[in-house]
Amino acid sequence: MMNKPTSSGQPRARLSVQWCAMLAMALDGLGCAMTKASQTFLIEQAICRAYYTEHDPSFVTPDGRVPEALCKTEELQSRVTLFAAGLDFSMLITCFLASPIYTRLASLVGARQILILNTTSFALRMAWYAAAFYLHNIIDVRWVLLSAFFDLLGGGIPMREILLYLYIAGSVPEEGMTGTFNLLSAILIGMMSLGTFIGARLLNVNVFITCALIVAVYVFLVPLVSLFPHHHGEQSQSQRTLRTYNTDDASGDEIRSLMIVDETVDEMVIAIQSDPPFMADHDGDQATKARTPTLFRALLRAATVDLYLSIELVVQTFRHPFTRRVMMLFFGTTLAAVISMTTPQWASGTFQTSLSQVDQITALEQIISACTLLALPLLSRYVLRPRLHAKHAVDLAIIVGSLLTGILSALVIAMAPSLSIYAIGVAIGATGMGLSDALRSFATSGLSSEEAVQRLYMSIRTVQTLAAIAGTPLWSGLLLWIISNPSVPRGLLYLGNCGVLITCLLSIKFLQRPS
Repeated sequence: MMNKPTSSGQPRARLSVQWCAMLAMALDGLGCAMTKASQTFLIEQAICRAYYTEHDPSFVTPDGRVPEALCKTEELQSRVTLFAAGLDFSMLITCFLASPIYTRLASLVGARQILILNTTSFALRMAWYAAAFYLHNIIDVRWVLLSAFFDLLGGGIPMREILLYLYIAGSVPEEGMTGTFNLLSAILIGMMSLGTFIGARLLNVNVFITCALIVAVYVFLVPLVSLFPHHHGEQSQSQRTLRTYNTDDASGDEIRSLMIVDETVDEMVIAIQSDPPFMADHDGDQATKARTPTLFRALLRAATVDLYLSIELVVQTFRHPFTRRVMMLFFGTTLAAVISMTTPQWASGTFQTSLSQVDQITALEQIISACTLLALPLLSRYVLRPRLHAKHAVDLAIIVGSLLTGILSALVIAMAPSLSIYAIGVAIGATGMGLSDALRSFATSGLSSEEAVQRLYMSIRTVQTLAAIAGTPLWSGLLLWIISNPSVPRGLLYLGNCGVLITCLLSIKFLQRPS
């Protein structure tokens, strides 16, 4: 057996794990932000290059670039929309299918092994992603769609974020949880804003420098996560974390909505804890004999039973009137939020501006969102709570306020005559953060049993994933139709988004807590 750490060494080891996991999450946020900032530009350039190489090669520079203004035609933008939607949709589907498999594997072989596999496969994914765009003279750009295959090898972004969260949760004392999450939130927002800004600036220099930085970030993550211990923390500590996360007050939930892992934590925590991991000191022959059939059965179960049970759990949750309305609100708000996947292309084409300028507005949006979320606990505690008294009334006020700001933002963006007005609309929308966590907190306080709370939390992620899968073709298809019909106002995209948010707002009156 492994030697147990001494009482003095254990806190030091936990602190080391905590900071390593936070560093990994910060680098992951940086890489994701740079990827998002450059993806639309890479797709647009690839399609424009192929088009003008065939029709008018004089517009293609020796390094393969095409002036961005020439890419804003209806035909080319339609192709960009279809390609981007296909890439996003393939990633969502593969991550949805792979999550049960790697959740089950993490419970058997340990979180570190799955993290190493995940980061390695994702580094390969981004290398393939960059190579498919860079080697345009050799590889057809459509080969980039195969990057989703690497998500099947490691579980993709959701699996990595949850396992990193579990390492942090397992290494932080319960009394220091809030402070740690606040610090993590600040770090994540800072790194994501930095990544968006770097990606935006490098679009005007050389986008493949951004690609090289992204690959370097994820390559560095591989040896970093290999330093993690075999376990992500004591089970009792993780269970306390889950209870704290589920039942904490609204201010804590709002702060944690800054985290990328916010919407996936609870399902994974419960699932990964359902089976004890293998210990590192198994006897060789016995472990080999016992492990193979166990892993095979686990993979088979994850690919069949677990995926079915996740859907069945949602169906059971929908049978309860209160949780059904909560789940419908989560579906509607997530469906509205998915429009962000098409926003860069829509804004760039509508206002005839560069994607670099649109990404800089996105970076500003992230900063405003951070400030809003950091101010929400103070607003809840010192302004709303003394006037509304009840915690669920405070949660409801934040839900309504967030939806109203989202509606106003969508209307301003839909009618914006210029990029500056569009930026104002984006800033208004950024002040409406906190809706997801306020809704979660409201639902938690309205349920009497811990089992009902856990069932709801596990269902939320599935519903949000299904909403993202449905929203990607919805908004991309609407944008494609708008581009194909010049007589249709381009603001119709955000008017549709506004309609979804108004429907969510009207449904609030039916959201009554069970007596």
